[in-house]
Amino acid sequence: MAEYYIRTPDRDESRGPFTPAQLLTLAEAEQVDINTLYYNDFKEEWLPIATNPELKEQVFPKKEKLKLKIDKPEDAEEKTKKKKKKKKDAKEKVRSTVSDMLAVAENDTKHARSKRKQEKSFERANFITSNGLCLIMLLSAATLLVPHLTVMKEITSDRSTSLKLILNYPLIIVGLLDLIMSIYVYFGDRKLNPILRVRAMLALGFGVYIGWALDDLYILLASASFGLGTLWSTLSRRFLSSILAVALGFGGSAVLAYLALSGYFNGFLESVQFEFFTSE
Repeated sequence: MAEYYIRTPDRDESRGPFTPAQLLTLAEAEQVDINTLYYNDFKEEWLPIATNPELKEQVFPKKEKLKLKIDKPEDAEEKTKKKKKKKKDAKEKVRSTVSDMLAVAENDTKHARSKRKQEKSFERANFITSNGLCLIMLLSAATLLVPHLTVMKEITSDRSTSLKLILNYPLIIVGLLDLIMSIYVYFGDRKLNPILRVRAMLALGFGVYIGWALDDLYILLASASFGLGTLWSTLSRRFLSSILAVALGFGGSAVLAYLALSGYFNGFLESVQFEFFTSE
């Protein structure tokens, strides 16, 4: 059965894990409402329970309408007393259950410590990958854009030349996309992970092929390191593996950026172009 961590929108401290049945009990005790946040493992973010129809239905089931039944005068008082007693007993039971649940969720049991350790590890891993991927993509952008600086200067400096000529240079487009992605990942936006994985596969495919075709071990190993490190960083959720993944990706991208800045790629990368547009 699925288990969820929850927290209120105004607090960073989480509680749990709770099953939907336990969340139902908390809701009946007014400890949880539809605006309470739960951690979505798939999206890797905190979301209100109201945004998850299935979970909302389990925690806040629709109550059936009560049918009106008129009691006989002699039984009304007795039934009223029984209803009050039942209601009181139910509240006491819910209060007791909620107290036990919260005590279990917040105590220092082995299971609770393990869950807290996993959550802290994920938070630290997210910090490492966000900053690491930002540096990796910045270095990748430098690798692709630096050899094209002369081309970009010529296109942008001549008013008679259309800026759309830049589209003839696919590596400039990829470099600009790397620059944009570096900004997004810095702020921890994991929605770009699928795009980063495609980018990593492109580095593995194109970069490794170029290194192999040119019989250049530096390009081959650096491209493989950059691609594997970037791919691993988007998949890692643990602190240690995130450090290793970022180190691998950073090492590869740093070598490629160094080669680009030292003029190693001059005359080669800018030769990769199409003839989609021509100057008028």
